[in-house]
Amino acid sequence: MTASIDTDTLRLRLAAADPPLLLAATSLADFQRARIPGARHFGDLAALLREVPRNRAIVVTHNGADDLTLAWAQRLLVEHGYCDVTIHVGGLRAWEAAALPLDRIPREAY
Repeated sequence: MTASIDTDTLRLRLAAADPPLLLAATSLADFQRARIPGARHFGDLAALLREVPRNRAIVVTHNGADDLTLAWAQRLLVEHGYCDVTIHVGGLRAWEAAALPLDRIPREAY
């Protein structure tokens, strides 16, 4: 069974004293254009495995377009020993629709 989290619950968890690591399973270009504040790009698995303890809670998000990418990312993390991996339902689109803040670069920069 896939663990998932909605945007409002993610917002609360990110504001908590011990927030989960938020990983964006998107292209680097999409990640650079807009992301949930505090998100890290899920690009370098080897670095992630070196830097992030296996007992750290992780939430995987995306740009809202590809649930298969989320399922793949979650499965990959679980296969590498992470046991608390949750999928953010709706991803960046849901975050933006809830009028929550985004880290963005200006459109003219890309």
